[in-house]
Amino acid sequence: MATALPASANADNGTSTLLSDIGIGGNGAVSQAIAQIGISICPLLVQPGSQLASTATTAGGHGGLGSQLAGGVAGLAIQSQCPNFMTSLANGDFSVLTNAASMLGMATPGANPLSSITGAAPSSPLGAVAIPGA
Repeated sequence: MATALPASANADNGTSTLLSDIGIGGNGAVSQAIAQIGISICPLLVQPGSQLASTATTAGGHGGLGSQLAGGVAGLAIQSQCPNFMTSLANGDFSVLTNAASMLGMATPGANPLSSITGAAPSSPLGAVAIPGA
């Protein structure tokens, strides 16, 4: 009995070679130009990002030095990570978006949407049920 295997979901070598030949992906000329545009935006994101972190910390009831530290750390994180993030996106690596979403506590496809909430439901609905006399 013969079995057929499903076709691969990846792009074939012809498409990959074509994209590489015109400079898209793999640090090609087009990808480098897109990355440079993205990297030039990074300094513009530092101040608003740090202000957002400071404001959110203050709104959460943790004002004073805590909000200043949160803003400073956010600014440093944006300065150090933004260029690599933009370069990865320009080269077609969208896994950085999934990584960023998971760091922010956002649900990833297929994940339990309640998993990031304290007191989340267990994976089995019967796991939390106590059966008397059992």
